[in-house]
This record gives sequence, structure tokens and C-alpha cells, in this order.
Amino acid sequence: MIRRVPVTCGWRDQTMVGTMHEASHLAASGDRIALLLLNAGPAPRAGNSDLSAALADRLAARGIPGFRFDLPGLGDSTGASWPDIDTFWQASQRGHNDEAVITLVNDLCVRHRLRGVLFGGLCAGAIASVRVGEPLADRIAGLVLL
Repeated sequence: MIRRVPVTCGWRDQTMVGTMHEASHLAASGDRIALLLLNAGPAPRAGNSDLSAALADRLAARGIPGFRFDLPGLGDSTGASWPDIDTFWQASQRGHNDEAVITLVNDLCVRHRLRGVLFGGLCAGAIASVRVGEPLADRIAGLVLL
């Protein structure tokens, strides 16, 4: 069974809340990658039908730790909630979460001694991942766009 551990990451005056799926066995520190999935919108970070949770569990069972995160104002993270999904979707397309995502990826890589992340998510999580591809090019081991 995969152990799931709550984790947080600060950004500005917000706290992003996530879940870490601990790998059953770990690669040498500094030479490992992790999965990072961002939530798709106002729903919790588990993803549609728990897809994100199931994917993170599967990879963790194969030695790749997983992280699922709610961005500011979503799920369990702090910040003002979005009035509706359309407003959130438009803001995501314009880069509203770009800085928070860059902070999150850099924080996880440093704190967990990762050489990079398999990075993505569902819908708006996928958009955020693609938008920050250039500034995070050295940290991205691959994209998981659902």
C-alpha cells in the first residue's frame, strides 16, 4: 500500500496544499524524478473519478514519488475561491497561476532533492503545465497532459 502524506508550499501570502504519494523504493537522492499533477479547477486534487490519485499511486508503487496539488483558491489551498469555472478557466489561460506553479515546482525539486518532475494535470492543470514549460525547462522531465 502506498503511503499518502499531506504537504504544503507557500507562495506569497497563500498556502498551496498537496498530497505526496511516497515511493515504495527510492532512487539515489538527487537523481530521481517525481510526478506532479495540478488540479483541474475548483474540485479537490484527486481529479475526475480519482484519476490523479490512482496515477500517483501506480507510479509510486514503481519507485516514482507523486505529488497532487491544489493551486491558490482551489480545493484545500488558501485564497479567494473562484466565482465560477469559466472565470477560473479564462484566468488560467491568461497565466494567472504561472508564478505559483513555478514556485511549487522549484520548491518540490529543492526540498525533495529531485532532478525534475513529470508534470501536468487535467484541463486547467495541463494548461498551467504547458504555460510554464519555458521557465521550468531544466526541471521538466516530461509532460502528462490529461
